[in-house]
Amino acid sequence: MIELPEEQIEERFNVGAGQGVTIEILGEVTQGMDGVAIVYTNRRSLSLCIGANLADLAKHKVRPYEMMEAFKNHPMVAPLIQGGKPREYMAHWLAEGGYDAIPRLCGDGFLIVGDSGMIFNALHREGSNLAMASGRLAAQAMLKALETGDLTRRGLSGYIMSLQDSYVFQDLRKYRRFGPFLRRHHEIFTTLPRVVGHAAREMLTVDGIPKRKKQKAIWSEIRKQFSLLRLVRLLWDGWRGVR
Repeated sequence: MIELPEEQIEERFNVGAGQGVTIEILGEVTQGMDGVAIVYTNRRSLSLCIGANLADLAKHKVRPYEMMEAFKNHPMVAPLIQGGKPREYMAHWLAEGGYDAIPRLCGDGFLIVGDSGMIFNALHREGSNLAMASGRLAAQAMLKALETGDLTRRGLSGYIMSLQDSYVFQDLRKYRRFGPFLRRHHEIFTTLPRVVGHAAREMLTVDGIPKRKKQKAIWSEIRKQFSLLRLVRLLWDGWRGVR
């Protein structure tokens, strides 16, 4: 978290008072690993976040603080934080195992909520709100169990039923294939951002070349990077991961 005056944040991000911006970045910034970088504007500070899959970090032997320093010095980010004062630093493991990795959340004398129970929506970067929702449902189940004097798994099982009926489990079930989709398709963090960047440059550059030729050049570059079968598989797996 980097402290900056409110007026500088509004000027640099072109926002008015009380407004904010979220920037999420895929591609070279995570060195080809399954990860993302983010810039959040707060009222008087900026939050810079970067991370990657734990297995990828171990495989590539990359230290998270090295990723953060490289991110801060990136030509797009450096001007946004110039003159700011570092105020906080935090590292956190995000439990992105998803619905199929959820452990037993209820037993004799215990309930598990939030990250500890793999209650995290990787696609929408939702963790805190799901943790609070599961915590509220757990508290309600505990109150009922205390009233009846039954703190066994059976007495606390209302927590599981409440979770199943809530948006928490409904969303986690919906995106249960999204995590495996990311792990199978590292091109989302390497080849695909490069192709999208190439397409954007082609279409936004005013150089007297007709758009039809630009579109052909873009499609030619896509075919160089992806076989038709690979592209269809990527789209199919992506659709199955979010449908």
